[in-house]
Amino acid sequence: MTGSIQLPVFYARILDMLRKKYLWGLVILYVMFIFGNSLQTGEVSGSLSRKIAEAAEQLLRVFNLKIGNFDLLHMVIRKLAHFSEFLILGLLVQWVNSRQPLVDNKLYVFLLFLLIGFTDEFLQLFVEGRAGMLTDSLIDSSGYVLSWIITMLVKKTHRSSR
Repeated sequence: MTGSIQLPVFYARILDMLRKKYLWGLVILYVMFIFGNSLQTGEVSGSLSRKIAEAAEQLLRVFNLKIGNFDLLHMVIRKLAHFSEFLILGLLVQWVNSRQPLVDNKLYVFLLFLLIGFTDEFLQLFVEGRAGMLTDSLIDSSGYVLSWIITMLVKKTHRSSR
């Protein structure tokens, strides 16, 4: 077959790219972590976030704060998980790209984040007890936007302190 890449050659090219850009392997591993979370059944994912919500509720009690609606707290914890996963991914990508530049165009990076967020939600359509939601993709994207804002503020502060 002319014009097609044989699978071993394809893998060799990926491994060569990772050797040259080894820090990007961290990004790939973290995206796999995000997708792995999305591939958990609704029962497993809900159980984990419920435990975190229960721990948060107990912590708030230490400060004499009482949660009136546990289900609301549980939902907020679930949405914060989406936000924080992509906030961390955004910070990681910007850190890695500053050391081993792969992409200069910020629009391409943002489109990549949208693609990862939509893919994350799309995967959940095929997992028992899960649902892919556009709102979660928007939450994911807002985590990235905050990472970009943080990075720009840090760079601006660093430049002005020189």
